[in-house]
Amino acid sequence: MALERLDPDDVPLWARNYADHVARYALAAERAAGKRVLDVGTGPGYGAVILRAAGAASVTAIDFDAATVAAAQKRYARPGITYA
Repeated sequence: MALERLDPDDVPLWARNYADHVARYALAAERAAGKRVLDVGTGPGYGAVILRAAGAASVTAIDFDAATVAAAQKRYARPGITYA
């Protein structure tokens, strides 16, 4: 099982755990096309980009940690994605 706070910038940790983490988004991406998607616990925010790229009409990506949200907005800001 992947860690819940997986940061792509932590290369050793990412290398050990990314497959499981990204697989969750890949599964959701199969169902995202044309839909408004809510990404709860977005963490670093890369998953919102995966969902939007899969055709989601929009993605609202939320997290309880304000610093995490600010970092996600800075790094993964894209049209159609709102971080909160």
